[in-house]
Amino acid sequence: MLFFLETIFTFSALLYVQDSEAVLSCGDPGPIYNGTIIGKANFNNGGIIRYKCNKCFDRKGPSTLMCSRWGHWSGDVPKCLPKECPPLVVSNSEKTLTGKRYGFEYQFTCESGTVLIGRAITRCMCNGRWSSKPPVCRVPMATVPPTTQPPIHEGYCPPPEPLHNGIIQAVRFGIEEKYQVGDRVYFLCNIRYRLIGPTYRECGWHGKWDHDNPFCQIEYCSRLFPPINGEVMGSNQVGSFMEFRCHDGYTMVGANKTLCLRNGQWSKITPKCKPACSVHECPSNKKCVLDAITQRPTCECNLKNKCPNYRSAVCADDGRTYRNECRMKLAACTMNKDLKILHDGPCEPIPSCHIQPNKQCTKQLKKPIYRYNAEKGECEETTQATCHKTGFNGYWKKQDCEYYCGKTGVCTLDKDKGPCRNARPMMRWYYVPKFKTCRRFIYFGCYGNANNFATGHECFTFCTDNQVKKKRKSLA
Repeated sequence: MLFFLETIFTFSALLYVQDSEAVLSCGDPGPIYNGTIIGKANFNNGGIIRYKCNKCFDRKGPSTLMCSRWGHWSGDVPKCLPKECPPLVVSNSEKTLTGKRYGFEYQFTCESGTVLIGRAITRCMCNGRWSSKPPVCRVPMATVPPTTQPPIHEGYCPPPEPLHNGIIQAVRFGIEEKYQVGDRVYFLCNIRYRLIGPTYRECGWHGKWDHDNPFCQIEYCSRLFPPINGEVMGSNQVGSFMEFRCHDGYTMVGANKTLCLRNGQWSKITPKCKPACSVHECPSNKKCVLDAITQRPTCECNLKNKCPNYRSAVCADDGRTYRNECRMKLAACTMNKDLKILHDGPCEPIPSCHIQPNKQCTKQLKKPIYRYNAEKGECEETTQATCHKTGFNGYWKKQDCEYYCGKTGVCTLDKDKGPCRNARPMMRWYYVPKFKTCRRFIYFGCYGNANNFATGHECFTFCTDNQVKKKRKSLA
């Protein structure tokens, strides 16, 4: 019997250990609305989640949840409820309740036979307070049986000055449409306006009103609604800013903030939130996509745009030959460069004077020019243009062609880096006649002139030997 009990105890303990080891996570307890999680949430055993409610919301429930070893959370996810304002009590009034939480309003109406003094509407603000004090319902003096009738002045007070953006309510002793001594007028401002000055004026003994006439000052701008696919935050009080934000994947078109001016108008209109890629422009060989992390629009190569396989070679300004123009644009997209076509046909690292007419070139020149024929080793007269992107056609004089394209004047030419600005630069040598030496320069890999040598030795040998031959020829 004892052995049987020990076996049951051992088996139960083993199940307990296995069950406790199997529970490694409590799982996601669920989202918190109108609130956020502080730091990184940990759903594993012993993990803690801390919660925080957004502005204008109060937390109801625990601020922290802990995952127990049994795989259960220590409580439920707290709720973030809008802040509540204290109840309002107004004597002799009939209240119309539209809510007591943040954003709701009370509207007051007085009972028959009384006059409302103060603001008829008050709003529950984000800080849990009402936007204005509760109004007062007063009984007009004419309805109260006076013990002693105040003396009446011979004259009457003139009508008070009009109250702009507000109304004037009168409380008189008599029923006549006249303001007698002791009559009072009360001033009420419209919604979004604040009364500056006394709340009432009384007709005095000398037919004059006491105090100065008050005025209504704008206190709030009109309510702003968030743009579609966006949100708005801030205060609509005069002098305050309202800021706009767009949801992920959308770009704002317009100002991101607006100021409530003293005249009750907003300084900027509400912007629009448009899909990011509808606003972001990309080159023809790229397409707009949203970054997976930042959700910002970026341009990437349109690899789906497959290029045809036909051969129509072009020479780009990186000094490379591409199978066709489409292949060049794809390469430019991949390398993030702005490549341009120098000319049709393959690139050739030759001096400008070796450029020959394009096979498709049909343009004729008005005047004959001279162009060097490398196969014959002489300059020939022609009227056919080269249609070359560099604009080179030839030389107007035969002497110039022979001088620059032959061996005579090569060493007198200035260095020419060539037009291939996007090509990979290389180090070359050119001869400087003034100093009778060779110097290095950066060459972009295509065209240029013949004063271009691979090594300094080759440069010096070629140009100095050429000068010796010229000197011997002049002496002979």
